[in-house]
Amino acid sequence: MASNFSYADYFRGGIVLGELLRTEESPSWLTRMPAETPKTKNIVYLGCNVFKTVHLVETLCKVLDHLKIDYKAVGGPVFCCGVVPRKKGDVKMGQGMFVRTVSVFEQFEADTLVQWCPSCEDEFEFSAALNPLKNRQIHFTEFLLECLGQSPMPVPVPRRVALHYHEGEPRSEKESQDALAILKRIPGLDVVPLLSPKSFGTHCSSQGAILNLGLEGYQKAVQEEFNRAREMGCDGIVTVYHSCHREFTKARRPDNVALTNYMSLVAQALGLAVPEDKFQHLSSLNNFDRAVEELLPIAAERGIERKILESVLKSQLTFH
Repeated sequence: MASNFSYADYFRGGIVLGELLRTEESPSWLTRMPAETPKTKNIVYLGCNVFKTVHLVETLCKVLDHLKIDYKAVGGPVFCCGVVPRKKGDVKMGQGMFVRTVSVFEQFEADTLVQWCPSCEDEFEFSAALNPLKNRQIHFTEFLLECLGQSPMPVPVPRRVALHYHEGEPRSEKESQDALAILKRIPGLDVVPLLSPKSFGTHCSSQGAILNLGLEGYQKAVQEEFNRAREMGCDGIVTVYHSCHREFTKARRPDNVALTNYMSLVAQALGLAVPEDKFQHLSSLNNFDRAVEELLPIAAERGIERKILESVLKSQLTFH
């Protein structure tokens, strides 16, 4: 494990940003187990890092509620799959986290475990021998495609967008295809695949694309993706994974085309209010002091000290 790496700091980033950026006063997702485990047909497993872009969680919950799906969404450090310590070399710690999380999932007595996070999917594949779950396990893109049925969505979204598409590996290829199929059910939306460089791997993460290319090299490659989208006549890039959305946001420049996650377009096409992408808003400020000033009232309301707010912003956002 790298000597300057802190698990506490790593997990705190997601927890604090999630608290600062959420718009729901009473979140409908679980970040810890209640005294009595609720029974549900579907567990939507969010992972740990998604709360940095918490608008995605708010959006997927709005969509599933609208579709009247029986589910519980869970995520955060309490439900860590163990991939972070394993990739840091702490295999025993990672396996312990995995076994504990799987044992908690069994308490829900769900029919289906719906994976949102591609890193968690990696861990479930790596730790398959430790996984006693009898649930059907699928990715959220496949699950949502089933939930939506065959009918087109009711509200047109007249745009031409490029789907940030990870190809070359069966799992990410299928999930990109499912996302593409979902978007094609939105009337008025013209969507074309924007095939990612092979160096991006299965999704854009610190342990994948950024590790392979270095931060500067990755951000340069992202700029090329934005340029390609413009050349294709698109007014925006659409992401599937929260990791891609987060890293594209940090690399995005004001003159680039728009950046949207596919869940936001689905919500719009269903006629729902779309939660604000506050992570992208803060990044677009490109000013640390302004970001702190905007968040201080929320931090005070939610019991987050200024020094913690500042530390998390410095570690999680890029201010040029």
